[in-house]
Amino acid sequence: MAYDPNDPKDKEIVDGLIQAALEEQREAHEAEVERLNNKNKDLLKKVAKAREGVDNVAEIERLERELDETKHELSEAQSNLRTTNRDLQKITGERDSAVKERDSEREFSRNELIENNLTAALVEHKVAPHFMDAARALLKGKAAVEVDSDGNRSVKADGKDVKEFVKEWAASDAGKHYIIAPGNAGGGSTGANGGGTPSGDKKLADMSETERLDMARTRPDEWKAKLAAESPPATPVIA
Repeated sequence: MAYDPNDPKDKEIVDGLIQAALEEQREAHEAEVERLNNKNKDLLKKVAKAREGVDNVAEIERLERELDETKHELSEAQSNLRTTNRDLQKITGERDSAVKERDSEREFSRNELIENNLTAALVEHKVAPHFMDAARALLKGKAAVEVDSDGNRSVKADGKDVKEFVKEWAASDAGKHYIIAPGNAGGGSTGANGGGTPSGDKKLADMSETERLDMARTRPDEWKAKLAAESPPATPVIA
């Protein structure tokens, strides 16, 4: 399969290879700088010793030429090391930013999927609108997104499908106080849209809490269709 620069997984693989190559270059440059530094020190000692003699003019000139060449090579090696460190810092920063952005998107997608599925289950089991925020806050911490081997995501709570979990919770002593009393339509439902503000063709994210609850209660098929259409797609899992 060809490399796709817009594919986060492909880009991460290539960035990793570039980083590994730069780190290898840095190690080589550091070793060269160390070698030339040692050579420079050694030549300085030899020049100083040669100057102690009377007839060492030619040797001194030879050593000083070699010392000048070594200083030039050392300057180049230090420059190469600075360039490599700068490139490595840049790609590392880009990688860290990309990872942070990816993790942020995953977290947003995860929260949205949990919120939508949990709200649908709470509405289905007739949690009273005025208790909806409290019930969702109470149960959200138990919910998690699970991804199967095919990349399909689902929301589970305590190892169960979130709908089954909410069903059991709604029938329990802890949950029954949040449920609409039998015969109570939920308060103020009028018309085909169950009162409140008509939802029209709005997306779920653009609806008010009242609009979402009214749609889920009075038009469950439309609610489920919107929920399925607007649930965020699976985020690729990058090893």
